[in-house]
Amino acid sequence: GSFEIDVNVANRTRKGKYYIEVELWNPNGKVIDKMGRWAFFDKRTEATVSMDNQFSSILPWSAESPNLYTVVIRVLDKDMQLIESAGTRVGFRSLEMNDGRFLLNGRPVTLRGVVYADYTQGADGILSRERMLADVKMMKQNNINAVRTAYYSPIDPYFYELCDEYGLYVVCDANIQPFSNTTKAIATDNDYSNLFVVRAQNMYERYKNHTSIIAWSLGMGRDNGACMTLAYKELKRRDATRPTFFSGAEYGENSDFIALNSGSTAQIRQYLAKPQSRPCLMASFGSAQGNTFGGMERLWLQVRDRENLQGGFVDCWNPVVYYNMQEQKLEHRPGLVDEQQNASPALQELRGIYRPVDVRLLSLSADAGEFSISNLSDFSPLSDYILEYRIFTNLKPRIIEGEVNIPVPAGETRKHKLSIPKLMLYSGEELFIRFTLRQRHATEAVPKGTELCSFFFQLPMETVDKQPLPQYNRRPITLQ
Repeated sequence: GSFEIDVNVANRTRKGKYYIEVELWNPNGKVIDKMGRWAFFDKRTEATVSMDNQFSSILPWSAESPNLYTVVIRVLDKDMQLIESAGTRVGFRSLEMNDGRFLLNGRPVTLRGVVYADYTQGADGILSRERMLADVKMMKQNNINAVRTAYYSPIDPYFYELCDEYGLYVVCDANIQPFSNTTKAIATDNDYSNLFVVRAQNMYERYKNHTSIIAWSLGMGRDNGACMTLAYKELKRRDATRPTFFSGAEYGENSDFIALNSGSTAQIRQYLAKPQSRPCLMASFGSAQGNTFGGMERLWLQVRDRENLQGGFVDCWNPVVYYNMQEQKLEHRPGLVDEQQNASPALQELRGIYRPVDVRLLSLSADAGEFSISNLSDFSPLSDYILEYRIFTNLKPRIIEGEVNIPVPAGETRKHKLSIPKLMLYSGEELFIRFTLRQRHATEAVPKGTELCSFFFQLPMETVDKQPLPQYNRRPITLQ
């Protein structure tokens, strides 16, 4: 782990020397390092004190294991008496572009994301902290691991603190929404370039220390031009660690990803038609209006099969009011959850599409079934989950049940064979097997045993003896 810190100290009293102390605590609350430097002031002024260190055996941060370390900063006078203290929580993680892939901690990650808008909630017109917390927890319980802030990023830094703590990858959206007029796109007019650059700077300075933010975004606009290029260069100058994403760039050079504004199989085919030096992200795709995902499962299969197709963001998590440019009017866009935090049917469908494990039927025989089990997680082994199975019929809810205990590392596939018992079945009775993936260990967001996805297969019955269904006495039963 590499730790670097710049402490900006403003002296508003008198000249003298002050000791700047930095402590680093691990996720278990143990101090693992203490650093310090003297700062000398000959007048009322400001100074930056920089420190760094290297650590072994750190716990890396990811959405699947959001390990956070605590940084405590103290200012002491020349007699080592405390004047002021501050603190924050940070995670150790690396970001890089390598061979056309976006890597986190050395591995390509898939962003199973949603567009998260800053919408009004409550009498004061501000999204409440209670609602933010409920949103983050519900996302984690439905296999969502990323958010893209949009329509002006949430103003309250508390949202990003929640993403740090609970584990969500964030593509943070700048407050840049250029709209073309009838003659010229504002984004192409250098007279406005300072406005674009300043808004990118403000976003960076406000949120730069949040580990969950893995990329910056230059807004939801579709106009591209010199102003967007200058904002892109400013973010790259200030932050060499995070990539910058712009959905309006498409194949332009002012985005570190190939950005697809509306993800579709046709757009993905176009991307895959020739070798690409940049990974692909879908800025928005699908819809939250229920049973409109249609081909989204097929679309996501392409994402699973290619490491440089690194996911995207379903539009959208929460209901928003937006301006329809074609119709020239305000419209209400529904979300995966409503104002009362009720999940839509589309969210249940999305949970299955974003599943962390995939089970497929390979072959069936009279006494066994062979299945492939793929671990779609980026880091977590299959042992972090409970994969249980149950064999049943339409008349008998439980015949055989158990847990699949085979080692499947993240990103790998294993074959597994299950015995199928020979049963005496009635005519019309059908045999099935259901696999259910559950949370093994409780986290702050996901209770133990939470169902994450399930798979359902019908089993063959050619070799079993069938008997007619029994004739039931249909007299009413009197309960005593």
